[in-house]
Amino acid sequence: PRLPLEVMTVPVGGGSGWDEDQWAEVSGLLLGADAIVVGPGMGTSPGAVAFLDRLFRDGRCPLVLDADALNILAREPALWRSGCPAVLTPHPGEAARILGTTPRDVQADRPGAVVELARRFGSVVVLKGAGTLVSGPDGPAWLVGGPVPGLATAGTGDVLAGVIGALAARGLPMLGAARLGVHLHATAGADAAREVGADGMTASDLVAALPGAFLAFLGRPVRPA
Repeated sequence: PRLPLEVMTVPVGGGSGWDEDQWAEVSGLLLGADAIVVGPGMGTSPGAVAFLDRLFRDGRCPLVLDADALNILAREPALWRSGCPAVLTPHPGEAARILGTTPRDVQADRPGAVVELARRFGSVVVLKGAGTLVSGPDGPAWLVGGPVPGLATAGTGDVLAGVIGALAARGLPMLGAARLGVHLHATAGADAAREVGADGMTASDLVAALPGAFLAFLGRPVRPA
C-alpha cells in the first residue's frame, strides 16, 4: 500500500536476508535513535532472527518488542538478553506462544500471565486485549483502559508499539511509557470509534485521533477556540 507522505523510510538490503553489510547500515541509523520499536512487518526468517540477535547483543535500547520480534522470542528464547530497558507488547496468542500454553489459558488468568511474562523477561509487559494489562518485573498488574472493539483490527497493535516507543524516546521510564501509551491508545480508539464507527474503524483512523487524545491528557483544548 502507498505510505502517507510524512512517513520516512530507508530501504535496506534486497530481501535476501540480513548480512554484515546490512547490519552496518542499520546500526549507523540506530546510533541516533532514542528508542527502537522492532517486530512489526519483520518476519521470522533466519535473517530476521540474526538481526534480532545482533540488536540484543549490541545493547541498543530502550526497546519496544512487538509482533514478529515476540514470535521469534517464543521460538528462540535463548536470544533474549535482559540488560536493556524494554517493553514487550503481546496479544494473547503471542503471550501463549512465549509461555508455552494456549490463548484460552492466557485469557483465563490474564493478570497471572502478564506478571509471569514481566518476571521472566525482567521487563515491562503490555498484555493487549479487552482491558489491557501492564506489569513491571516486580508486579503488580495494572488494568489500563476498557474494551474498545474498534481496536481489534489489523495494525492497531503496531500503533500502540509506536506510541510507547515515542514516549520512551521522550525520556519516560519504560513502565510510565507503557501505561501512558496504553491510555492514549485506548482514548484515541474510543474517539475514533465515535467519529467513524467501531465497525469501520482502521488503524489510520486511530493515528488521526492520537493528537487529540494527547492534548486531552495534557488538559489542553483539542481544537483552537
